[in-house]
Amino acid sequence: MPTPENPNLCSTRVVRSLLAEHGVVPSRGRGQNFLIDRNTVERLLGQADLRGDETVLDLGTGLGVVAGALAPRVAQVIAVDIDSRLLEAAQAAHAGVANIRWVQGDLRELSLAELLAERPDRPASVVSNLPYCISKLVLRDLVTHVGRLRCAVLTVQREVGERMRAAPGGGDYGPLAVACALAARVSIEGTVSPNCFTPRPKVESAIMKLTPLTLPMVSGDEAADVLCLVRAAFAQRRKTLANALGASERWGPSSRAVAALTELGLGAAVRAEAVCPEEFVRLRRTMST
Repeated sequence: MPTPENPNLCSTRVVRSLLAEHGVVPSRGRGQNFLIDRNTVERLLGQADLRGDETVLDLGTGLGVVAGALAPRVAQVIAVDIDSRLLEAAQAAHAGVANIRWVQGDLRELSLAELLAERPDRPASVVSNLPYCISKLVLRDLVTHVGRLRCAVLTVQREVGERMRAAPGGGDYGPLAVACALAARVSIEGTVSPNCFTPRPKVESAIMKLTPLTLPMVSGDEAADVLCLVRAAFAQRRKTLANALGASERWGPSSRAVAALTELGLGAAVRAEAVCPEEFVRLRRTMST
């Protein structure tokens, strides 16, 4: 129950008052849309399969509405935000909550591995209302390290969520879908109305869940190499895959790609959007021999 020390962060009035008190004007450039719907917070936590022994990362914590809900249910919360004024407000709103570690940092520069380095022996998860503006960059780092997690449950723009789980052959299929599929099972667990945020965004959000594969398709340096190839493959969508790779210093010339694609039975005229994640792995291995 909210108290003067721990105010109701799902109240628009309270959120606006806290922001004004700490001199914060919500920035669209920083994706500062604050989640104010208690039901959505509980939906996020419900998908995370919390067991009480884990460290949970809240990335882009804002005023800490997710971090505060997590705190009584887990061993530790690491709540990260770039805005020092927001962190001051969040700490004030969670006075007396001892198991939240507040971290000021830019998620474009911090890695998940760094944030979890303090307790590498402890199970970990991510539960976050990700800032829209950096969701793709955060997801790129997240899928690289998802094997370290039990799961990740996130709100993202619905369009980004569709790209995360897109299948080959569609317009949404690209590097993000391949990266996710190589390391995790990806599912949309629901949608979130713009009315659940303040300021109100223009688009609908989706609750996404990533569950690490027991046996990822690739790992370590090979995973990084596959993703390098995938980014080159989709860099010029109008071209055939061979020509797109041929334009890359790392994977050219195109004749090299044609030979590998022919050997794999994919054909020299195939385009990147028709190639499934497993085939990208095989292509990288063939081109690296």
